[in-house]
Amino acid sequence: MTASIKMQSRIMDLFGHGAIANNLVIPLFGSLLLALAAQITIPLQPVPVTLQSAAALFVGMIFGPKMGVRIILAYLLEGLCGLPVFANFSWGLPVLLGPTGGYLLGFIPAAALSGYLLQNGWAKQRCTTFLAALLGTLVLFIPGYFVLAYFVGFHNAYLFGVAPFYLVESVKLILLTYSVPYFWRSTTG
Repeated sequence: MTASIKMQSRIMDLFGHGAIANNLVIPLFGSLLLALAAQITIPLQPVPVTLQSAAALFVGMIFGPKMGVRIILAYLLEGLCGLPVFANFSWGLPVLLGPTGGYLLGFIPAAALSGYLLQNGWAKQRCTTFLAALLGTLVLFIPGYFVLAYFVGFHNAYLFGVAPFYLVESVKLILLTYSVPYFWRSTTG
């Protein structure tokens, strides 16, 4: 049994087993984590610095690629339906179709890729955990950059949507590298 399945099992022990826990409780729990991380922000324009990207990778890496994607989709659906879960308590279709929408949509492949890599042995060492988080971050930034470029041009998209994040994303990668293996060890021991 993989560590992500054991983590899901522990959460289901708290809330009950079965389809309700697996299909409702875990995605809501994970989406709440994303919503809280979105509010921890440094308000840069047009793309604020938040903990969302780290939380998106975290749920993929901890819960696995399938559940990670479910969590991200639940989060995006909550925001689309009018819950103020995006950065600065924003919500709605204009956010998803706006300058930062590519980053939000990039959470899906980022969580899937990093979760897949950890589920397939990359959680065993910090070096490979770091690489999984780095690859997930790169996958996240690709749609973010291109959607932002649509609004502000390619050069400005780099200046405002990529360059300001080098330092903060490096810190997030280090935090993921040291925290994720702890969760995997706690579920495999």
